[in-house]
Amino acid sequence: DVPNEGVLFVVTLCTIAFWVLDVILNFATAYYDSGVLVTDPIRVAKHYLRTWFALDVIIVFCSILSMCLGIVSSDEGGEGGSQSESVKFIRIAKITRLLRIMGLARIMRMTELLGRFSDRSFGSHLKP
Repeated sequence: DVPNEGVLFVVTLCTIAFWVLDVILNFATAYYDSGVLVTDPIRVAKHYLRTWFALDVIIVFCSILSMCLGIVSSDEGGEGGSQSESVKFIRIAKITRLLRIMGLARIMRMTELLGRFSDRSFGSHLKP
């Protein structure tokens, strides 16, 4: 096991900060509904709560939990814990990584959709 300290700890904190910021910004991110841009803050918030909010919160929660368990585990010196606690920690860490990958896949999908939209919207205006 690699101890979560130094650069790895900073990267872990940055990852958690990224996901927390992602949750906050998504409450202010407009969306398209049947080709109409929805910017009303209440509708945007409700839409986010119905769509990606649960996954984003689970990712943040698992990341924080994983980091905290890593800190507790390293404080105990990695000894004295039962085998089942180690197995639980490994499972939580794997689930956290899977959820991060799902979140990154969502970001990649949104980037692709934005690219397609911009090509359709502005493509004909940019051609000579």
